[in-house]
Amino acid sequence: MPNNTIETINSKSGIYYATLNSSLILSFTDKKILDYLRIKEPVKDEILTDFFPELFGLEDEVLDVVFKRTKRFSLNTINRTLNNDIFFNLHILSGEEKDNSAFIIIEDVTEACLSLRKIQQKKNEMVLENNELIRRRNFSDSLLFNRVNIVNYFRW
Repeated sequence: MPNNTIETINSKSGIYYATLNSSLILSFTDKKILDYLRIKEPVKDEILTDFFPELFGLEDEVLDVVFKRTKRFSLNTINRTLNNDIFFNLHILSGEEKDNSAFIIIEDVTEACLSLRKIQQKKNEMVLENNELIRRRNFSDSLLFNRVNIVNYFRW
Protein backbone atom coordinates (compact mmCIF):
# COMPACT_ATOMS: atom_id res chain seq x y z
CA MET A 1 0.00 0.00 0.00
CA PRO A 2 1.46 3.41 -0.89
CA ASN A 3 2.53 5.66 1.96
CA ASN A 4 0.09 8.46 1.04
CA THR A 5 -2.81 5.96 1.19
CA ILE A 6 -1.81 4.94 4.70
CA GLU A 7 -1.51 8.61 5.71
CA THR A 8 -5.00 9.32 4.32
CA ILE A 9 -6.49 6.37 6.20
CA ASN A 10 -4.74 7.42 9.41
CA SER A 11 -5.81 11.05 9.24
CA LYS A 12 -9.43 10.16 8.45
CA SER A 13 -9.36 7.80 11.42
CA GLY A 14 -7.93 10.49 13.69
CA ILE A 15 -4.48 8.89 13.95
CA TYR A 16 -1.31 10.92 13.41
CA TYR A 17 2.31 9.96 13.86
CA ALA A 18 5.90 11.11 14.18
CA THR A 19 9.20 9.39 14.94
CA LEU A 20 11.44 9.83 17.94
CA ASN A 21 15.18 9.22 18.21
CA SER A 22 17.37 8.40 21.21
CA SER A 23 18.06 12.11 21.82
CA LEU A 24 14.29 12.59 22.23
CA ILE A 25 14.09 14.59 19.00
CA LEU A 26 10.83 14.31 17.05
CA SER A 27 10.75 14.04 13.27
CA PHE A 28 7.43 14.83 11.67
CA THR A 29 6.99 12.39 8.82
CA ASP A 30 3.22 12.99 8.95
CA LYS A 31 2.68 16.73 8.52
CA LYS A 32 -1.03 16.37 9.36
CA ILE A 33 -0.08 16.02 13.03
CA LEU A 34 0.93 19.70 12.95
CA ASP A 35 -2.46 20.67 11.49
CA TYR A 36 -4.26 18.58 14.10
CA LEU A 37 -2.31 20.20 16.95
CA ARG A 38 -2.83 23.59 15.24
CA ILE A 39 0.86 24.34 14.87
CA LYS A 40 1.15 27.07 12.23
CA GLU A 41 4.90 27.60 11.88
CA PRO A 42 6.88 24.94 10.05
CA VAL A 43 8.66 22.54 12.36
CA LYS A 44 11.59 20.40 11.28
CA ASP A 45 12.81 18.62 14.38
CA GLU A 46 11.63 19.35 17.90
CA ILE A 47 12.62 18.25 21.38
CA LEU A 48 9.92 15.92 22.68
CA THR A 49 9.11 17.81 25.89
CA ASP A 50 8.98 21.16 24.07
CA PHE A 51 6.33 19.78 21.76
CA PHE A 52 4.58 17.61 24.36
CA PRO A 53 5.10 19.29 27.76
CA GLU A 54 2.80 16.61 29.22
CA LEU A 55 5.82 14.27 29.02
CA PHE A 56 8.06 16.49 31.13
CA GLY A 57 9.41 14.34 33.97
CA LEU A 58 8.53 11.13 32.12
CA GLU A 59 11.65 11.06 29.94
CA ASP A 60 12.95 7.84 31.56
CA GLU A 61 9.74 6.00 30.65
CA VAL A 62 10.00 7.31 27.08
CA LEU A 63 13.67 6.28 26.84
CA ASP A 64 12.72 2.79 28.03
CA VAL A 65 10.56 2.52 24.91
CA VAL A 66 13.20 4.06 22.62
CA PHE A 67 15.87 1.61 23.85
CA LYS A 68 13.38 -1.31 23.60
CA ARG A 69 13.26 -2.05 27.36
CA THR A 70 9.46 -1.71 27.15
CA LYS A 71 7.17 -1.94 24.14
CA ARG A 72 4.95 1.06 24.75
CA PHE A 73 4.11 4.03 26.92
CA SER A 74 0.81 5.92 26.78
CA LEU A 75 -0.79 9.03 28.21
CA ASN A 76 -4.52 9.12 27.70
CA THR A 77 -6.96 12.00 27.37
CA ILE A 78 -4.54 14.88 27.01
CA ASN A 79 -6.49 18.12 26.63
CA ARG A 80 -5.25 21.07 24.64
CA THR A 81 -7.36 24.19 24.46
CA LEU A 82 -6.46 26.31 21.50
CA ASN A 83 -9.30 27.86 19.50
CA ASN A 84 -11.34 24.91 20.71
CA ASP A 85 -10.76 21.82 22.80
CA ILE A 86 -8.97 18.82 21.42
CA PHE A 87 -8.39 15.62 23.32
CA PHE A 88 -5.92 12.97 22.30
CA ASN A 89 -4.18 9.86 23.52
CA LEU A 90 -0.42 9.91 23.13
CA HIS A 91 1.23 6.55 22.50
CA ILE A 92 4.94 5.89 22.20
CA LEU A 93 5.68 2.55 20.57
CA SER A 94 9.00 0.81 20.02
CA GLY A 95 9.64 -0.19 16.44
CA GLU A 96 10.83 -3.50 15.09
CA GLU A 97 14.03 -1.91 13.81
CA LYS A 98 17.29 -2.46 15.65
CA ASP A 99 17.96 1.29 15.88
CA ASN A 100 17.10 3.27 18.97
CA SER A 101 13.93 4.97 17.84
CA ALA A 102 10.23 4.91 18.52
CA PHE A 103 6.96 5.98 16.98
CA ILE A 104 4.79 8.71 18.45
CA ILE A 105 1.13 8.02 17.75
CA ILE A 106 -1.55 10.63 18.37
CA GLU A 107 -5.09 9.27 18.55
CA ASP A 108 -7.86 11.87 18.37
CA VAL A 109 -10.46 11.15 21.08
CA THR A 110 -12.12 14.59 21.06
CA GLU A 111 -15.64 13.42 20.20
CA ALA A 112 -15.69 10.76 22.92
CA CYS A 113 -14.32 13.15 25.56
CA LEU A 114 -16.74 15.93 24.67
CA SER A 115 -19.62 13.43 24.85
CA LEU A 116 -18.44 12.28 28.28
CA ARG A 117 -18.15 15.91 29.37
CA LYS A 118 -21.77 16.58 28.31
CA ILE A 119 -22.98 13.47 30.12
CA GLN A 120 -21.13 14.52 33.30
CA GLN A 121 -22.57 18.04 33.02
CA LYS A 122 -26.12 16.65 32.73
CA LYS A 123 -25.48 14.35 35.69
CA ASN A 124 -24.26 17.30 37.78
CA GLU A 125 -27.31 19.36 36.81
CA MET A 126 -29.63 16.49 37.77
CA VAL A 127 -27.92 16.12 41.16
CA LEU A 128 -28.32 19.86 41.81
CA GLU A 129 -31.99 19.77 40.80
CA ASN A 130 -32.59 16.71 42.98
CA ASN A 131 -30.91 18.41 45.95
CA GLU A 132 -33.11 21.46 45.43
CA LEU A 133 -36.24 19.30 45.37
CA ILE A 134 -35.18 17.59 48.60
CA ARG A 135 -34.51 20.96 50.21
CA ARG A 136 -37.94 22.28 49.17
CA ARG A 137 -39.69 19.10 50.37
CA ASN A 138 -37.95 19.35 53.73
CA PHE A 139 -38.96 22.98 54.00
CA SER A 140 -42.62 22.27 53.13
CA ASP A 141 -42.64 19.31 55.54
CA SER A 142 -41.28 21.51 58.30
CA LEU A 143 -44.05 24.05 57.63
CA LEU A 144 -46.73 21.39 57.73
CA PHE A 145 -45.46 19.70 60.89
CA ASN A 146 -44.90 22.99 62.66
CA ARG A 147 -48.26 24.44 61.62
CA VAL A 148 -49.81 23.77 64.99
CA ASN A 149 -47.06 25.65 66.73
CA ILE A 150 -47.40 28.58 64.36
CA VAL A 151 -51.19 28.74 64.93
CA ASN A 152 -50.71 28.58 68.67
CA TYR A 153 -48.12 31.25 68.50
CA PHE A 154 -50.54 33.71 66.94
CA ARG A 155 -53.45 32.96 69.33
CA TRP A 156 -54.13 35.58 71.93
